[in-house]
Amino acid sequence: MSLTDLLDLPERMSLKLWPATGAAVALNTSSVSEEEARAAIVAAEEETGLPADDPVRFGAGKLLDAVLKLTA
Repeated sequence: MSLTDLLDLPERMSLKLWPATGAAVALNTSSVSEEEARAAIVAAEEETGLPADDPVRFGAGKLLDAVLKLTA
C-alpha cells in the first residue's frame, strides 16, 4: 500500500460534516542511516505532495507548520 493510499483512507472514511484532510507525513526513520532517512523524506513529499519529516530525528517544525497552515 502506498503512502497516497494510506492518506486517502481516512479522507474517504470521514464524515461529510467533518471531513479529514492530511496535512503532513510523519515518518519513523530510526532503522536507517541519516542519508537514507533524508531520501525517504524527499520521496514521501514527492509521492504525496505534502510536507514530510521524521519529527523525532529531525524535529517537528515542518510538520507543525503544515498543520497550523491547514487549520488557519
